[in-house]
Amino acid sequence: MVKGDFDKIIRANVKFDEKSRGEFQRLSMLRQIPIFEQFEGLELKMLAKRLEKIETPSGQAVFQQGESGDSFYIIEAGKVNVQIDEQERAALSVGEYFGEMALLTDAPRVAMVIASAPTPYC
Repeated sequence: MVKGDFDKIIRANVKFDEKSRGEFQRLSMLRQIPIFEQFEGLELKMLAKRLEKIETPSGQAVFQQGESGDSFYIIEAGKVNVQIDEQERAALSVGEYFGEMALLTDAPRVAMVIASAPTPYC
């Protein structure tokens, strides 16, 4: 059985409480991110438990270009615009992520990211 079919069957037939549903959704999101594709189930669960939900109102910067980076973001809802030197370079939405380069390279943020719709992240 392929993962997509399995996920559909599980979602349709297994009743989760709110906490379990949130954990399942976060694990599903993490599995879609290429830098985590080699992680095993236990590693993903440990990572998912470390996620914090934050929200950024529309028009507010998540971070500025040149800042030091200490967080990685996954978009649960909403949208963000990525700007480099005040030029829009990308628009990201649900399931996409940003902020990883500053963590991987220990370098300052290369872009400014602004919420273009109210956006919760984890």
